[in-house]
Amino acid sequence: MMWGVAVTACHHVLQGENLQKIIHSTDLHFENFVIEAFINECFLEFAHKFQAPFIQPCTYGGSNYMADWVGSPNTYSYIPDKFIEYRDKINLWQRMYNTVLGTLKRVGRQLIQLPRQNAALHKYFNYTDNLSPEWELEYKATLVLLNTHHSFSYPNPLMPNYVQVGGMNVKTPKKFPQVRNVKLMF
Repeated sequence: MMWGVAVTACHHVLQGENLQKIIHSTDLHFENFVIEAFINECFLEFAHKFQAPFIQPCTYGGSNYMADWVGSPNTYSYIPDKFIEYRDKINLWQRMYNTVLGTLKRVGRQLIQLPRQNAALHKYFNYTDNLSPEWELEYKATLVLLNTHHSFSYPNPLMPNYVQVGGMNVKTPKKFPQVRNVKLMF
């Protein structure tokens, strides 16, 4: 279902008149792109078109396949998938299930989701044959930011450009104002 929503969103957004002007422009320059890491692969072509690096923030803890983009290892054998309710001590059958699930997600993306997004990309970036497929572009990510924190997950080997930033939006709490002359009625 999510892969279908992603393709629909891609078609809807890329057909916009203002975005089409950007797609077909020849005089624009961008220093960097920030592209949400969750099922938005068709927008990676902007980074390729404008020869700009891109950062992919992920608003949740990330999926195992995202580690591939920056060379972080996938540790199916001892780190449970974030969407499975396994704990840190997983038995052999859970490890096997976790590995099969992770592999199916990766294969499904490669065989179903990415080709569908690539087709949408070719429909709207129709100005050249020099388009790169998403399955190549996503591996050019400069940085992946994950909305999680190591204190909420398991020890995991991470590359320096695969960064957990969960909690960076949390501010120091302020004291409540003191209230005087409050009468409580029960």
